[in-house]
Amino acid sequence: MLHSLNHYREYFNRVQYTSMYNNYTLGGGAILGAIYRDVFKYILIIQ
Repeated sequence: MLHSLNHYREYFNRVQYTSMYNNYTLGGGAILGAIYRDVFKYILIIQ
């Protein structure tokens, strides 16, 4: 029982960490995407 409880807790922590990591990367990706888009427009304007 204790072994399965530890296994469940480990699984829950991994799922929680994975979802947190996905949210962070999605947010970071959106921010980086906006920055890259602005930089790309700026480069096009310069040329």
